[in-house]
This record gives sequence, structure tokens and C-alpha cells, in this order.
Amino acid sequence: MIYWKKHHGWATQVSIVLILCLHVLLRLAAALPLFFLKPSKRVEILKKSKLNAIRSCWLVTNSFKDVNRLITESYAKHGMESH
Repeated sequence: MIYWKKHHGWATQVSIVLILCLHVLLRLAAALPLFFLKPSKRVEILKKSKLNAIRSCWLVTNSFKDVNRLITESYAKHGMESH
């Protein structure tokens, strides 16, 4: 993500974060049927699903803090007020 923050604007950064969130959500959705269909693998599936949920929460909270900062800096740079 450091590369994207350094070389791309806030719109691109938001797009990347949304794509990554979609990826994590798809992984969670794919694990749901397996949880019910494979009882012997439930512990492993649950552990992976929890990790994916934690990753998505981290991704959303940390990434959007940076994006908000970039938007505010962009407004300030152009002499505008952010709302």
C-alpha cells in the first residue's frame, strides 16, 4: 500500500481499498458454504474466516484514515475547505 499512497491520488487509493475489501468479502462468502458442508474442517474454516474479517476491518479503518487525510491536504493545497 505504501507504493499506492506515494504514487497515486486519493481516488485510485479508494479504488484499491475497495477491490481489496471485495476480495476479502468474497473469501468470507466462499467459506460460508464450506463451513456447513465440511464439518471436519469447521475449526480451520472458522479460523481463516476470522483472520479475513480482522484483515478487512484493519484495511478499512487504516486505509480510509489515510484517504481522508489526502483529501483534506488536497483541498488545502487548492485553497478549498473540506466538509
